[in-house]
Amino acid sequence: MKGEFAAYVGVPFFGVCGLFALYKLRDKRPLLVVDEYGIHDNSSALGVGLIRWSQINGFSRAEVNGQGMLAIHVSDPETLISAASPLKRPALRANLAMYGTPVFLSEFLLGLTSAQLLTAIKQYWRPEMSGSPK
Repeated sequence: MKGEFAAYVGVPFFGVCGLFALYKLRDKRPLLVVDEYGIHDNSSALGVGLIRWSQINGFSRAEVNGQGMLAIHVSDPETLISAASPLKRPALRANLAMYGTPVFLSEFLLGLTSAQLLTAIKQYWRPEMSGSPK
């Protein structure tokens, strides 16, 4: 009985993961762009696209399931979540509930440490660009 349940859940889940992996292999967009407009996040299945500098309050390093992440603290998380696809919204809301922000950049996926990411980000972002830096 447990084996059947695992099959019913596991096969669709890993099928979707496989399809996403194929999609990312063919996707020519950069995983992350930092420019005068903000951070363009296409780095994961939960990438939210453009996060404008005015939406960002600050950054912190986090460990999520043993993986190093750069947390991006935003002034209005619900605006970013609402703009995401319906498939992403539950996971983004779960991130917000568990970690206080829906947006994370994975050190592993990007091949950069949080310190290296912050160095690139701080070429454009300053705390005074938002209402309340963290």
